[in-house]
Amino acid sequence: MCVAHSQGGIYAQVFAYRHPDLVKFAVMIDATTACFYQPSRLTATQHSIDQGNQKIRYTHPGSYFQGADFSRNIEVARRSPFPATIPIIDFVSDKPPFADSAEIADWKRCHREFVAEAGNRTGITARGCGHYIFADNSPLVILAIAKAYAGMVDEVRVNKIRQQIVDYALQAANESKGQELAYRHSEDDINTWGYQLLQARDFKKAVEVFKLNVSLHPSSWNAYDSYGEALLKIGDKSEALKMYRKSVELNPNNEHGKQVLHDTTAN
Repeated sequence: MCVAHSQGGIYAQVFAYRHPDLVKFAVMIDATTACFYQPSRLTATQHSIDQGNQKIRYTHPGSYFQGADFSRNIEVARRSPFPATIPIIDFVSDKPPFADSAEIADWKRCHREFVAEAGNRTGITARGCGHYIFADNSPLVILAIAKAYAGMVDEVRVNKIRQQIVDYALQAANESKGQELAYRHSEDDINTWGYQLLQARDFKKAVEVFKLNVSLHPSSWNAYDSYGEALLKIGDKSEALKMYRKSVELNPNNEHGKQVLHDTTAN
């Protein structure tokens, strides 16, 4: 059974192509596809890799050669299609690791086309997840692997595995809800909300959100720092300085706060 992530998908694919009798199932986790790396994109990617590789040749040789061989590996994968006889669960991230909308669309399209090539392939979009799906939603990946494995063993072991799957699913669902509740009104959650409003240039609402965060977390230097930043955005310089002073008082190592105080009082 092969479980592969990112560039590991290339190696799993070539291995399955060369040894189809040894692979009974594959779970691909936002895996790299040859489809995505058409000539112009592959050339640009290899150029970018080569530039970064100059710094790591002797410090990280494994990463160096993985990058140096990237184009050759893609071309080998292009000539080595995944055998249609092997069932696959193919995860694709909801938020692929690209800033360009065309690249995001191509990444998802290539995964859809890969799944459509054989009837024994199941495509799953990992909602809300980035490239590291197994970190963003561990239960989703673990349950998929367990389900696949259960289809490869004898009846006695299947029953045991199915019970373990149910037990794990119950525990994971409960823990996931607990984490959601803990995060929903956490300092980080409210701070993220405030910065989203700042990015949308809704400064007045952002100020109210950061003010709420300070009232809920009065011992957090970061909450005061963010509140001060929002106050400067609406031109309330005197109140912003109070927030930055409080932030530096709580955390004397807050260099950003010190710099803002210096620059603001100097003007």
